[in-house]
Amino acid sequence: MLNVSVTKNNARKKNTFLYFMLLPFLFPRGFGEYFSWYHSLQRYMLAFATFIMFVYFIVSLSRKKIAINICACWVLAYHFVLLIETICIQGGVSEGIQKIFFAPVFFILCMEQIKKNWRYFLDVFSTLLIIIFVLNITVFNQWIFPNYFLVDRHVTFIGHVQIVAQMGLLSVLIGSIMLKEKRKKNIILIILGILNMIYSRTLVSFISLAILLFGILIIMKIKRRSFNNPIKFFTLPYLISIVLISITQSLKGFYFLGTINISISGRMFIWTAVLEKVKGHWIFGYGAFGTLFRVFWNDWAGNYSGSNYTHSEILQLLIDGGIVLVIIYFCMMNSCIKKLNICQGCKEKSITVLLLGVFSAIAIVESITEYYYYFGFLAIVSSLRLIIQDKEAANNRSLLKG
Repeated sequence: MLNVSVTKNNARKKNTFLYFMLLPFLFPRGFGEYFSWYHSLQRYMLAFATFIMFVYFIVSLSRKKIAINICACWVLAYHFVLLIETICIQGGVSEGIQKIFFAPVFFILCMEQIKKNWRYFLDVFSTLLIIIFVLNITVFNQWIFPNYFLVDRHVTFIGHVQIVAQMGLLSVLIGSIMLKEKRKKNIILIILGILNMIYSRTLVSFISLAILLFGILIIMKIKRRSFNNPIKFFTLPYLISIVLISITQSLKGFYFLGTINISISGRMFIWTAVLEKVKGHWIFGYGAFGTLFRVFWNDWAGNYSGSNYTHSEILQLLIDGGIVLVIIYFCMMNSCIKKLNICQGCKEKSITVLLLGVFSAIAIVESITEYYYYFGFLAIVSSLRLIIQDKEAANNRSLLKG
């Protein structure tokens, strides 16, 4: 009885720690658009969680209790290079704190906790996502709080509508992995993630859901072996992105086919402005948030200074860190994707590869590394082998007992 009590106490302490560490990263950002104290609160929470993780990382390294795999090394290298470029070009770091510091911390947190006990960690993750998703569409929605969270303004309780898309895709991945562990809870998680993506009413969310639905039908009805080559699912959308950017450059602002606007909801105008900015800065870029570009509608929206968000992952990498950062990014992705060379045709791998393709498709028209949720996805990708092996071991033990 005493051992059972101690085990339960240890489990409670572990869960409390995980909630404490994960909450700052999943904390809803919406009110931060209107209240500076709320924005500061989230920043302080993230800074404190980052400090705790830094101390944990150093202590674990000194005691040789942490092993950094090749994917983690590339993730750290990517952010280190971005940091060095930002400091050298700008003389310091101002707006790029989330990009440079919080993203790798979130990655290491997810990867290490999955390694320790993936069931505990993903269960806590799913609980927080369920709470946030429910609040987003029931309490803090655009009908009750129209002055703050009108979807047409691209702001929800969770934050920018693109955050909703990334968190929705994360919920599908976590729910799929945890489906056999807690079926009802994770079905609810997946449904809520999809409902929130629909609620956000973005082109990206609808495209993501369409690809997801088509891919799941293939997994269920045809064959999972279609997803055995993850590198194709990653590279094809980026090749399409390069082609579209090349077309943008050749059209030189004339994005009309007769009377039809082919600018992809105005994104080609943005890409033209970014390409002009990148000229002369191809190698190292400007550093994180190092420059702003303007398009003709900035004045209409009251945004007189401009923007740094390029609506294209490749262009975001170029403007932030130039060709150097682009090369490191693809090396980082290659190292993480290699971790998916595991069981042929297993469900978890198929869903993960499908979601990798969805994220890559989003990268054609959005800057996916602007938000650290993508690095949470990469942490699960790089740890999937461990999860599947542990599941197989648990199945073998249950068969032996049976």
